[in-house]
Amino acid sequence: MELRDNIAGWKVFEFLRWLNTGSMNTARAAHTTSVLLNGEVLVTGGLNYTSPLNSAELYDTSTGIWATTDSMNDARAEHTT
Repeated sequence: MELRDNIAGWKVFEFLRWLNTGSMNTARAAHTTSVLLNGEVLVTGGLNYTSPLNSAELYDTSTGIWATTDSMNDARAEHTT
């Protein structure tokens, strides 16, 4: 489970405690977050204060690193999976 701590920082829930993950590469709000079967966390779209984003990032729970991944074809915010 994830929780947005601020517009660029994240916390991930690990059994009975929250862990800081560090900052994403692109600050965003109104995005969608999905936990993938391999345990990675995928964050897509959102807003960068003024306009929708088409970018996406993956959080690797084993390394604690955010990485950019392929962008979506269309920018979007406040969307669902």
